Amino acid sequence: MKGPGTARAWSYHRLHRLRQLHQLHRLHPKWFLPAFWRWCDGRTTTATTGRKTTPAFLRGRRLLLPALALATLALAAAAYFDVHARTEHIRDRLSPALTQLASTRESLVSAQREAVRRFGKAAGNTPVASGDKFQGRIGDAKRGLERTAQSGALDAGERQELQVVSGLLRSYEEKIGLAERHSASRPLRLARLDYAARILCSGVDEGSLRCRGRAAKDVPVTLLERVEKLESDLRARTHEQAQGSTPAALGGAAYALAVLLAAVLLGTHFFLRGQLRLRSLPLLLLAPALVLTLAVLTARAVTEHTAQRAVDRAVAERRDDPGHALDSLADAWTQVARVTVGLGAAAAVGCGLALHGYVRDYPSRSPRRRTAP
Repeated sequence: MKGPGTARAWSYHRLHRLRQLHQLHRLHPKWFLPAFWRWCDGRTTTATTGRKTTPAFLRGRRLLLPALALATLALAAAAYFDVHARTEHIRDRLSPALTQLASTRESLVSAQREAVRRFGKAAGNTPVASGDKFQGRIGDAKRGLERTAQSGALDAGERQELQVVSGLLRSYEEKIGLAERHSASRPLRLARLDYAARILCSGVDEGSLRCRGRAAKDVPVTLLERVEKLESDLRARTHEQAQGSTPAALGGAAYALAVLLAAVLLGTHFFLRGQLRLRSLPLLLLAPALVLTLAVLTARAVTEHTAQRAVDRAVAERRDDPGHALDSLADAWTQVARVTVGLGAAAAVGCGLALHGYVRDYPSRSPRRRTAP
């Protein structure tokens, strides 16, 4: 038989479970949505007035409305400027670096073909120079490496790798210079040309001394392999920039807050019309200002993200000038976005100041403290 203490404990436990079930029941949409709307327009369960007192309501909303509006603008602006920063990084750094590396690779392959034509097995034993075409291709390769270093797209490790590539290019040019110096001697000329070809690439055709392609190695060794590795790293970084999920998360949070703000703003408007017979112009201006700001930021973010995806596809397919899709994006729209965000922030602050002005007409009823004589 249960004692009185056990029965009391069991009753407390049952009451606690019922309270938990009641709290879960209050989360049901059939109960939560009407209660949420009653909170938005200031209605309470009191039987006297059915609404909150005007001073208490206005004091709460003069802080809540500007805070929600500014938080919505901050999230939306963060989402857009994150997308825009990615656009600038791809357009101004990654895409030029990829273009220069591709040009360097093509110039080196062309230079090797010209060197084989002049110093290869089919060439005669008469002295011959490397020629303007070879020197021009080597000059193009050097300029491509310099512009890649100046693009700002490489990290510290990649800049060191680029210095190694520049050193290999100098070694390759020196070996071709030795082949030119011994152009009258077939064995020495072919030995220097073979050495230069193996500096340039791994897969060297024994007969023609031309590059057949990269050998199956995990670690790049030769000049072309290192250039291709840098290209591969930059292509992966471009894909990462174009596929970022941070702007989508920030934009979703901004629109969730915008829905909450719309409900609170509409409820506040109904409260002012019902209690004060007042149509507040700052509250009416806040809604179109926020809609305009969200529309501009969303449209520009979607446009720039679409262009980023196009550049990502062009980079994956190794097209010429992959950043062409971003060239048409005018920077003037960034200034328009900043102006709209400023207008939205000004409207939010104006709404808070207007509600603060309404509060001054309804001072607090709390008694003042009297000082002792």
